[in-house]
Amino acid sequence: LIGAESLIRWQHPERGLVPPDAFIPIAEETGFIKELGRWVVEEACRQLSLWRKEGWEFHLSVNVSACQIPDALPVSQLIEITDRHGLPPHTLALEITEGVLLSDVNKGLTWLNGLHAAGFRAYLDDFGTGYSSLSYLKRFPVDTVKVDKSFVREMSEDTSDRTLVEAVVVMARALGMTVVAEGIENADQLILLRGMGCRYGQGYHFSKPVPPEDFIAAADRVSKLL
Repeated sequence: LIGAESLIRWQHPERGLVPPDAFIPIAEETGFIKELGRWVVEEACRQLSLWRKEGWEFHLSVNVSACQIPDALPVSQLIEITDRHGLPPHTLALEITEGVLLSDVNKGLTWLNGLHAAGFRAYLDDFGTGYSSLSYLKRFPVDTVKVDKSFVREMSEDTSDRTLVEAVVVMARALGMTVVAEGIENADQLILLRGMGCRYGQGYHFSKPVPPEDFIAAADRVSKLL
C-alpha cells in the first residue's frame, strides 16, 4: 500500500449516506465548493498527519474542482496547511480531470507548475474520458495518470479496452509518468494489469471506501492481499 484517495460523503439525517455526485454539482453551482474544498484538504492533511505519527508512510490524494483553481486553492495555501500539520509536500497529491484544464488552460498550467515547484504531486484523473488527452500529457506537468475505470471494467472481455489500457501504460512509462488503474474489481483484472507492467491500482478488489477509523484495518487487509 503506497497511498489512498480521500472521498467525501454526506451523512444526511434522513437519506443516509449521500454520494458526491448528488451534491458536488450543487456545491460547484452555488460556489460552496470553495469552502468545502478547503475543508477537505484540511481534514485530509489532519488525518494523514495522525496516520504518519502511527508509523504509516503513505500519501493521500484529494480531488480538486475546476472552481477551485487557482484562487480558491492557491499553492501558498496548500503549503501553509501541510506545514501546519508537519507533512512533507510530496505526501499530498491533487487529482484533477481534463475538464479542469479545459476551463482555463493558462491558469491551470500556472497552478500545476506552482504545485511541482512546491513539491506536491499532481494526478490526471479519469484519463481517457476527456478531450485532447495526448496533448495534455505533453503540455502539463502531471506525475501520475489514472486510467478511468470504464476501460478497466471490461478489460477481461473486451480486447479493445485491454489494448487501450496497455497503450496508456506504455505511453506514460515512456513519458516518465506513473500509471494507476482505477476500478479493479477482481483478480483477473489485476493479473492482466500486472502483465502489462502497470504497477499501481485501486478498486473494490482491494477495499471498498471506509471511514478514517476503519482505514488502518483495511490497510492491513490490502497488505496481506498483495
